[in-house]
Amino acid sequence: MDNLNILKLNDEFKSLLAKKNVLIAMPTINSHSYILKTLNRIYNELLLINKFTDCELLICLNGTNDDYKTKNLLLNFKKNNSEINIILHEEIIGGKNNAINIMIDYAKNNNKDIIHFIDDDIDFKPKSILINIITLIEKEIKYKVPFLIGSNFLVKPHDLNHFRKYKKSFIKVLVSYFSYKISSVPFNKKSDKSRFCSAQSLCMSVNTIPKIPKDLHRITDDTYWTNYYAIKGKEIFKKYGEYAVHKPEDSIVYFEASSSIREWIKQQVRIYSGVKAAFDYFKYEKEFIYKFNLWSYAFIKEYKKRIPKNYSFIDHFYYFLYSIFIFIIVRKANKKIKKEKSIDWAIAKSTKK
Repeated sequence: MDNLNILKLNDEFKSLLAKKNVLIAMPTINSHSYILKTLNRIYNELLLINKFTDCELLICLNGTNDDYKTKNLLLNFKKNNSEINIILHEEIIGGKNNAINIMIDYAKNNNKDIIHFIDDDIDFKPKSILINIITLIEKEIKYKVPFLIGSNFLVKPHDLNHFRKYKKSFIKVLVSYFSYKISSVPFNKKSDKSRFCSAQSLCMSVNTIPKIPKDLHRITDDTYWTNYYAIKGKEIFKKYGEYAVHKPEDSIVYFEASSSIREWIKQQVRIYSGVKAAFDYFKYEKEFIYKFNLWSYAFIKEYKKRIPKNYSFIDHFYYFLYSIFIFIIVRKANKKIKKEKSIDWAIAKSTKK
């Protein structure tokens, strides 16, 4: 599927694709300041998918309390874009995992075949969502096991001039740029690419997808599903050397890295807590999960491998600083976990542009 020109699919595969009912699922909360940009970015993606098969966009407002600003904006977008089938669902109870499980129930109750989750603050390389859908179908036909398909995730590249738009003093510009360079270390073009699939873009068959444990368990959805599908496809790895978790080369999402160290640390404390909980959930397959998740930027020591050889002196410098902050983040998170304190999701506002 990598490097495939999707407009040259053979008739047999087009016919197979046309029979699939696809649900694009987007959880969101208090996103009126940025979600419209995301919807406009993916608008053409959804139109493209509709050329091949039935596609519906489900947006779940989970615990939104911004005086109906997000809801009214979404209703207006739906009204002005009737060529896309958009469903809005309001959920009083907050929590991303709760919203995800509601959307899974919707997919199952409405005879959907494929569900593709996307975040509310990202940008796609054109055709990425359709590439994921096609790759999922191909992989499951070939290997006869459930697959998780995700997108490669890259940080949007910025120089100092970018931060001058948002900060008045030069000192604040430098601090923002410095913070951005540290938080983006794992996700630039030189970075070691993980096998892990990020929640920014995840594609699965509805009849294989498990629900996520409730939010009170702290588990992050993407780490949970990545490990779940990797384990489910353990036999094809033994036989063919391929994991049942795959990211097509031409499927890419771009996102904003945090430009505030304080904000980033708070966000990463929550993420580490969820990642650790997801690994603990599958501790019965620890050895397999260990090999699968080796990555230069991992939170957990056992899952770290050496940094890329193509790193320059300045790359090593930022990696060193990144490692120091990760050490601080892990210590803070472990203290909260030990005391059984709840950890807020901590939305990184500087990434919502």
